[in-house]
Amino acid sequence: MSRKTDQAIAAAANRLARIQRRDSTALSAGDQAKYFAAATVSIGQGIRRRPSRMADGAIERIWADAQAVAEAELAAARQVKAAEIAAEAARRGEKKSKGWW
Repeated sequence: MSRKTDQAIAAAANRLARIQRRDSTALSAGDQAKYFAAATVSIGQGIRRRPSRMADGAIERIWADAQAVAEAELAAARQVKAAEIAAEAARRGEKKSKGWW
């Protein structure tokens, strides 16, 4: 029905796919900063041959949170689309039920 809604759904689905592929450009700016900071700590600990459990856990949390947000955005966009379709169907049904008599 609405091109903007279709574009929002496509953009949200694309962002979710990029997050699932672990493409860091799909993260928000704040999440990118957190991700690269944690990755830097993890690499530094790896060079020193120390475990980096906290940094690795932070990286996993960043990806999990970003995926949850992207899934919520996609679900919300799909709900808006469904509401638009239902409203259009109701409008058309109301229009057809009115006869000339």
